[in-house]
Amino acid sequence: MGETNRMILTFYLLFATAMIDVVLARRRYYQLFVTNEDIQPDCIKLNISRQSTVLINKQFPGPEIRATIGDILIVNVYNQLINNEDLTIHFHGVLQKQTPQMDGVPYLTQLPIKSGENCSYVFRVQRIGTFFYHSHIGLQSMTAFGSLIFVDRSNDKIIRTRYNYTEERTLLLSDWWHNDRLHLEQGLLAVPFQWLGEPSAIIINGKTMFNSSCETVNGAGYSVINVERGHRYRIRVIGATTLSTLVFGIEKHKLLLIEVDGNYVEPLSVSYLEIASGQRYSFILDTTNQPIKNYYIQASIRWRLVKPNNGIAILRYKSASLVNKIFIANQTFSLPKETVEYLTNKLQPLTNFTNNYNGGKVPRKSNQEFVLAGGQAAFNGTGIQWVVNNNSLMLEKLSQPKSALEDVYSNNQLSFKTYVIKKGQVIDIILQNLVGAGGVCESHPWHTHGHMFWEISLWTFFNNAYFQYVNSTNHNKPCGWKKIRLIADNPGLWFVHCHIVPHMLM
Repeated sequence: MGETNRMILTFYLLFATAMIDVVLARRRYYQLFVTNEDIQPDCIKLNISRQSTVLINKQFPGPEIRATIGDILIVNVYNQLINNEDLTIHFHGVLQKQTPQMDGVPYLTQLPIKSGENCSYVFRVQRIGTFFYHSHIGLQSMTAFGSLIFVDRSNDKIIRTRYNYTEERTLLLSDWWHNDRLHLEQGLLAVPFQWLGEPSAIIINGKTMFNSSCETVNGAGYSVINVERGHRYRIRVIGATTLSTLVFGIEKHKLLLIEVDGNYVEPLSVSYLEIASGQRYSFILDTTNQPIKNYYIQASIRWRLVKPNNGIAILRYKSASLVNKIFIANQTFSLPKETVEYLTNKLQPLTNFTNNYNGGKVPRKSNQEFVLAGGQAAFNGTGIQWVVNNNSLMLEKLSQPKSALEDVYSNNQLSFKTYVIKKGQVIDIILQNLVGAGGVCESHPWHTHGHMFWEISLWTFFNNAYFQYVNSTNHNKPCGWKKIRLIADNPGLWFVHCHIVPHMLM
């Protein structure tokens, strides 16, 4: 057989193998209908327009999406929003290898879904763990989000056996404002800008009680998580907040941490979790030796001055008394104050487990280094805005595809910040947190689309270089810096941003 014929045969064999893989992959279909609805998650009826609140399938939070590794996930999204409002959906923590066009960033990886139109997001499930999906337009993600759970049949059994748990529960933490969302968006984009203020309530699984007036409101109350004594539960916690970093704990219970941002870790017993926007954890809750009663679940704001104290849910043991609809006026139990570099150097990848994305050994050297300095800058002497390297990403510029692509491939940093890197390169990014215009240091959880990274070194209130476990949402503490290292192994256009939504929007 000639060389040409052998090459042709090899090509067809490879093509056939790939097609068999696609055909054998199970397809999982989900339908997401995005509409405007009236909700009262903390029982307070607001005098705002119906179009302000965005829900998915008329649920808050949105429906859970669950799939198995190797599945082809097909999520059909229908934009039924009024007032011609655009929409995209981002699958947070999903690397989208070979499918960067499914990342859901408006004007970067796709044009927004127009009102009355629909879009199908199609990608292969390649990692297991706890993720979530959310809108990537304006402040829509305040209410338009839901859990995204990926499992592996073989390894899931190993994990369940190792930790001896049989059931799961999921907690989604969010923050809520007593203001019209569209008005808040307009204020952030105005000159001078108007800050949206601190949240009115911390919401757990779509509910809380704002104050004692809720005791007389039909349907008001706290989310109740039902468990049974003598069991071990896997609790998945998702930080779906718009602004807030939260400290989370369960009264008189230890949390055995087993997963961080989609990566299994060696078990670590903790009393609480600090959860920034975009972060996810799993822990084992052991009810074996606990008295049968109701316990408080609490989420409180950290790293900000104003802290509403209504982030409450109830852990109810089977046969415990029914939960009374009584407002909890103060913190139910003591949670620690801000913890600088929480869990630093304490997390280690789970050994003998093949589905972690740990990228192997940390490369000793990098090919390129970029500095992203996040802070505030004054514009026209009339107001300030959150910027990176004294620039703001101009989405109206990105909406011009020809101009945007020219800037990307010519590495033109004058129009908007783009960095051209080559596949296989090792990239260092220094995240520098600058003092704000008012002399305040704020916390910024940075998120890299399409890539995981290692935290290489840091400086905060003390000088301490260290190695940290691979992550995709880095809680960059106030007025310090961190260096992260990643491998450019996923070609595409990828967004890197602070996950505090109003900062990103500005």
